[in-house]
Amino acid sequence: MSETQMNHPSRRPLIILAIGDVLSLTLFVLLGRQSHSEALTLQSVLRTTAPFVLAWFIMASVLRAYRPILLTSPRVMFMQSLVAAIGTGALGVFLRAGLLHIQVIQTFLLVAIPTVALLWSAGA
Repeated sequence: MSETQMNHPSRRPLIILAIGDVLSLTLFVLLGRQSHSEALTLQSVLRTTAPFVLAWFIMASVLRAYRPILLTSPRVMFMQSLVAAIGTGALGVFLRAGLLHIQVIQTFLLVAIPTVALLWSAGA
């Protein structure tokens, strides 16, 4: 994306939203790692966060969650993004398992879906 496209007034709020979404997912990982007394090193946090960020951008792309038109319709944007957040929780758990070559932990799946959705909606 060129600097002109990034600085376009209609894109700035979308970029801010995307940054907020990544921060929400990072908070999810930090809270989870801390609650399980796991290391909070940059590498461990990035390794856990990356699958969820990838899942979010896949879901957001499929559902077109970053369309400028949605900025004028907050209710529609919230509902569409909430669906993407729920999908992100599930897809993120599976991507994490695949990328780290570990099994899907069912309780993590049950915790990740509502927690990602809750943190995302709190940030929205």
